Amino acid sequence: MYIWGAAHELELIERAGNSKIIITDTRMTMYVRPGSTKAKRQEYLDKWYRRILKEAALAIVEKWEGRIGVEVKKIYVRKMKSHWGSCNYGKQTMRLNSELAKRKIECLEYVIVHEMLHIIESGHNRNFYRLLNKYIPGWKDIRKKMNRGDL
Repeated sequence: MYIWGAAHELELIERAGNSKIIITDTRMTMYVRPGSTKAKRQEYLDKWYRRILKEAALAIVEKWEGRIGVEVKKIYVRKMKSHWGSCNYGKQTMRLNSELAKRKIECLEYVIVHEMLHIIESGHNRNFYRLLNKYIPGWKDIRKKMNRGDL
């Protein structure tokens, strides 16, 4: 399993009580109820990834709102098939792919800044890329590595 770009060995432990996940340097321990189905375990893991991604995203958005001069009113996190993120610039909301929780945090930061810039510039035009180069100068390398699966 990957968390923020680092590989972790998954250890499943069945025990009574609520499900939870504990992370150490190299291990992800997932506590589940005895007899829980594979689907239930996957559902809990997906929910956990969405939660940690949203927590990290909120901190990154807060960091960048003042720098860029835009406000993000709401963040949605879900599994997406073909995009890392999307933005509704009219409503000032963004959607993030929950798979970003498996990538390095710099990937999440790049995607968030990219989507925040769409609040200023809706399309991928010259001004959009000028802003992206200004705020995330190494964005092309990050995007290439992300799409290759390196980050």
